[in-house]
Amino acid sequence: MKKWIVVLAVIGAVVAWMLYPTFLSPERQIERTVRNLTGLLTFESGEVVSRLAAVHSLPTYFTETAEVRITTFGRTVLLGGRSEIGSSVAEAVTNLSWLDLKIEAMRTTIISESEAKVRVVFALRTSEEPTLQAVDLQLLLKKDGSDWLIEQAETSGPDWSMPG
Repeated sequence: MKKWIVVLAVIGAVVAWMLYPTFLSPERQIERTVRNLTGLLTFESGEVVSRLAAVHSLPTYFTETAEVRITTFGRTVLLGGRSEIGSSVAEAVTNLSWLDLKIEAMRTTIISESEAKVRVVFALRTSEEPTLQAVDLQLLLKKDGSDWLIEQAETSGPDWSMPG
């Protein structure tokens, strides 16, 4: 009987060792969060339900005290707090017929058990600006229970178009 317990314990340890980097590591959890958020913000013409889901769900990806700083074409917009971020995105999304957002590159740096920095480069096209744009976004995420939430988000770098 003791032999089977030891064998099961060893198998359990090996399975846990194999699954941790794939599913449970902070880097994977953060990557999943950013990819889910990207999916929420991507919609095609006529996808009203998808657009409403994005507007409704977006604030849950941010902390209550989150700050977003967006700099485009020499103008900076600062949004503070979960509700302001949600309402600003709702306004922006209702003015677009479609939005295509793809992650081109992502680098995660774990600062501590509860804090991480992420640099994401997106390829962005919208119904208003169909030319492919590169958006470089710096994120600071905080762990809240089992979720990683965005505390700060800031675009950086020059505005430029990608050939497309």
